[in-house]
Amino acid sequence: MITNEYGVAERQERLLDMMKDFDLFMTEHKIRYSLCGGTLLGAIRHQGFIPWDDDVDVIMDRSNFEKLVTTFQSLGNQVAIQRDGQTSPTEYVFSRTLWIYRIVVKGNEGDENVASVPTIDVFTMDDSPDSIFVRKMKTLAIKALQGMMRKRPVLSNYAPFYRICLIVTYVMGKFLSDAVKFKMYDAVSKIGTGKRASKLTAYNAIYQFLDLRYEPDILDSFERRPFEDALLPVMGGYDSYLTTQYGDYMTPPPPEERISKHI
Repeated sequence: MITNEYGVAERQERLLDMMKDFDLFMTEHKIRYSLCGGTLLGAIRHQGFIPWDDDVDVIMDRSNFEKLVTTFQSLGNQVAIQRDGQTSPTEYVFSRTLWIYRIVVKGNEGDENVASVPTIDVFTMDDSPDSIFVRKMKTLAIKALQGMMRKRPVLSNYAPFYRICLIVTYVMGKFLSDAVKFKMYDAVSKIGTGKRASKLTAYNAIYQFLDLRYEPDILDSFERRPFEDALLPVMGGYDSYLTTQYGDYMTPPPPEERISKHI
């Protein structure tokens, strides 16, 4: 049950409607996905939203992600979805903010202030190279590209060394168009794809999660779990995924850490 203890109930209601629409679309087009991140944690620990969460995270493997992109492109990059009982359809756009793909209601796709716009953030699991050298080079390239793609770097969030790295990559990024940086990011993310590495990584995740490696079978199966008044897909390997990302994920953080985080 959605409560308003943290002042985000209205936004969560809108996100829940978006998720029901998204799930209908994905089921219709036979695209497999799972809740992930804080949304998956909410499904397991709260059977719905984490009370202070204000966005939705989903994830899929590379083949299903490419199918999602292709499907949206074939529909003009926007879809109108109308569930039973609704008087009119809602139009959605598949957009990209920095390195994150997002599903947003049409009209919000140009808003870079993510905290003000309800979004479904779409993440992709790719093979994490078994070679330590190749893996480190791939992760380093992704981190550099994230710095190049930032529009307004907030230096106060980083230690001195990382501030220097952020400034350098930010300046480098000014010489490249967004289209070129997107193409480079996608190309690096797919290095090793199809080789069935022993681990997976979400290379379009936030900086802090880029070194995390997940078991290769976490997306091999799915089950539907209660999420508020809906049943939404959860990866069969949710325990392994959540433990890797959060540790003791069933214990909520202290009150002072119960805030939403955005890129």
